[in-house]
Amino acid sequence: MADLLCINLLFLWRFHAVHHSLREMNAWNSNHHFTEEIFRIPFVAIPLSLLFQGDPGYVPAIIIYVMRMQGQFEHSSTKFNLGFLRYIIADNRYHRIHHSIEQRHWNKNFGFFTPLWDIIFGSVWFPQKKEWPNVGLPQIDEPKTLSDFLWRPFRNQSFTASSSEHNKHQIVDKHDSDLNPSRTIDIQQTTKNS
Repeated sequence: MADLLCINLLFLWRFHAVHHSLREMNAWNSNHHFTEEIFRIPFVAIPLSLLFQGDPGYVPAIIIYVMRMQGQFEHSSTKFNLGFLRYIIADNRYHRIHHSIEQRHWNKNFGFFTPLWDIIFGSVWFPQKKEWPNVGLPQIDEPKTLSDFLWRPFRNQSFTASSSEHNKHQIVDKHDSDLNPSRTIDIQQTTKNS
C-alpha cells in the first residue's frame, strides 16, 4: 500500500524515486528509503504505536525483525526463489518486477511480504523462470553520494506524468538538464528500444 501511494502521488514519488533509481538490486537497497521516514514515522509508526497500549512483549520486535529480513531478501540480487511458496510470500524475483524498467511490468507487484494484495487488486505479475528484467529509472541517474540520497527529493526538479503506468513520473533535474538536455528521456520510448 505504501509503495502504491509513493508511486502515484507526485509529492511522495519525489522521495520514493530515489529508491527506484538504483540500477542494481541488492539487499542493501531495502535501506534506501530513509528520506521516506519523514512521513512514515509521524503518519504510520506513531499512530500504530498508539493503537497498542500496554506491554506487547517481544512480538513487535520479532515482527519488525522478520519484515526487515524479508525486505533485504526481496531486494537481493540472487536468483534463488521460494518455489511454490512465492504465491504466499513475496521473493526477490517477484519484487524485481516492481522495480523493472519494462513497461509491461509497470504498476505490478506493490505488495510487501506477500503477493496477496496484488492478487486481490489485479496488480500481480509472477515472473517466469528466466525472467530477470533490468531495474532503475532510465531518466535519472542513481544517487552516488549520501548527499544525493538525502537531498535529491528536495532539489529543484520538474515532475510530469508521461503515462498512466508505473515509473510514470518523468524526473528532470533542472540543473543537470540545462547542462545536458539528453538526460531527459521519455520512458515509453526507452522501453520500446530495449
